[in-house]
Amino acid sequence: MRPRFIFARGPRRRRRIVLTAFATVLLVAGGAALAFFTVLAPPEDVSDPSVEFEEPAATPAARPPGTRE
Repeated sequence: MRPRFIFARGPRRRRRIVLTAFATVLLVAGGAALAFFTVLAPPEDVSDPSVEFEEPAATPAARPPGTRE
């Protein structure tokens, strides 16, 4: 006995084809967006002179306990 849904004819078959096509389009669009934002996006310009970085605060050098300078 064959499953009816897989070999369906008429409106059920059309609905299955439309849903499969829609899912495929979503999958391809999601993959394209993922590829764009991870691989194809231009790298950020880190040499922008308008961005100012703060120097870290000076901390005394760590010494083991019990030693003298």
